[in-house]
Amino acid sequence: MNVELVYWLALGTGLVLLLVSLVAGDLFGFADVDAFRGRLPLAPVLFSALAAFGSGGLAGSEALRLGQGGSLAAGAAAALVTGLVTLMLFALLNRAETRHRYPRMEEERVD
Repeated sequence: MNVELVYWLALGTGLVLLLVSLVAGDLFGFADVDAFRGRLPLAPVLFSALAAFGSGGLAGSEALRLGQGGSLAAGAAAALVTGLVTLMLFALLNRAETRHRYPRMEEERVD
């Protein structure tokens, strides 16, 4: 099997699964993990890393004209960086969510 085909499949699969998780919401909710003082969705992190592996591998093999090992290293580096950045962004979003419950209007009124 051609290496570029594997990269195209990884890119397409990652993008399709990322789009499905964006549209369907909690379809992949079983993959959430408890970390960074809250729940982090693991599925978008893995799907974005898969897509980055495919695009990094394609960039390494086609644009940079690296061999199979070089394109594999480029894909792995792109997946690692993208996965870490996505994880950090979700951790920041999770930290920005408030844990405070605001009172309803009826509870707030004093007669």
